[in-house]
Amino acid sequence: MSEVDEKLLKLFYKIKDNKFYNKLIDFKKLNISNVEEIYRNLPVMEKNRVFENMDTYFSNEFYEDCKNSDLNDVFFNTKTLSKNHDKIVQGLKRKWIIEFTTGSTGKPFPTIKTQSDKIIESAYLLKQRKKYDDKITLNNGFKFLHSTQSEIKDINIWKFYDHDIESVVNGWIEKKPKWILATPQIYVRYADYILNNDLHIFNENDLSFIEYTSQKMYKEEKEKIQKTYKCRTVNSFGTRECWNIAYECKCGNMHINNEYLLVDLVDSNNQIIDDYNKEGNIIITHLSNTTMPLIKYKYGDIAKRIKFNCKCGNKSDVFIFCNQRENAKLINTPYYGTDIFRRVMRGIYFHDFITDINNISIIQDADYHLSVYVDKENKNDLFFEKRFIERTGSIVPEINKFQITYIYGKFIMPETINCKEVIFKNTFKNNSFVY
Repeated sequence: MSEVDEKLLKLFYKIKDNKFYNKLIDFKKLNISNVEEIYRNLPVMEKNRVFENMDTYFSNEFYEDCKNSDLNDVFFNTKTLSKNHDKIVQGLKRKWIIEFTTGSTGKPFPTIKTQSDKIIESAYLLKQRKKYDDKITLNNGFKFLHSTQSEIKDINIWKFYDHDIESVVNGWIEKKPKWILATPQIYVRYADYILNNDLHIFNENDLSFIEYTSQKMYKEEKEKIQKTYKCRTVNSFGTRECWNIAYECKCGNMHINNEYLLVDLVDSNNQIIDDYNKEGNIIITHLSNTTMPLIKYKYGDIAKRIKFNCKCGNKSDVFIFCNQRENAKLINTPYYGTDIFRRVMRGIYFHDFITDINNISIIQDADYHLSVYVDKENKNDLFFEKRFIERTGSIVPEINKFQITYIYGKFIMPETINCKEVIFKNTFKNNSFVY
């Protein structure tokens, strides 16, 4: 009997009334001796599979409490989201928290949580932060990604207006935060402002660390950020579905979160990889969230799992994330297309409210040409095309050298060699993508 088996058995018993999993698990025969086998035989869940089973996938408690709510509006109406891309749904008896993520394609995906789930996730992150500095609290940090941060209440953090940046920077000078939470994009834009204006904001050891999430931080970005903030950067790798999957320790290793998650890797056939040092897609099982069971949930990132005797004292396994392939580069620019177009589509979905897109893929098929394949209800959408080029241009100045062709209709999403669907791929050196 292992600790993992006990956690799985406890989770399965809690979801025995779930209509979706009731068809997959024989709860009458479920016990500690067969729980691992049952887990391994369950299907890998992806976003599309969740939505295909919306009428059965969530807990009976949620369906009953929200029976007077329009669930299509709850899950798909992005106009009612907070600035932090979430919403509160008031049921008959309780409030439900709906957090939205965008994943590798930028398309909104909702996760239902209770306040208890949020507390568990938040407490774990605070515990990891305190390993750097035991004086760290939620109150002495500056959290760009939390709607409760009062200093950014009236600021659109993604617009990067000089007067907004100035206001935040002045707040840093006054309140002297001990740590900051943001994305690499935010850190870089604020660093550019500070350096361009020859400002001196932070001394050595003013900040214990700055934590980043959502995107990879490239070498040149890290150098600029560390020059500006004068402290170490800490990678909190995760997704809004579960907040944290792995957290960087003082030794620079990404330790897997095994407190409220079960984390595995699967191969191209969605079979669990038991051996260490083998590349696979990350899948997670959320051991706390029984409202929206994320069991063997795959969202796209690829890593290797290694056994490591880390000097920090954390005994959990370590992830080494696989670098993006050459065909993920937006050639003739310094950028990776996957990162860029995910951000572009996030803006189109969440801020331009173009919600009729089923799928989109951007293919660089010549030095300065992009083919944008888009499956959407409104064909030849000039507003979409206008916003696509404007949002891309705000990130990639070189885009004005490119010609862009828009192709409307259904298509098959391209994949990397790891069988991960991707929003961007360059093919003109390896013309293997065929419609």
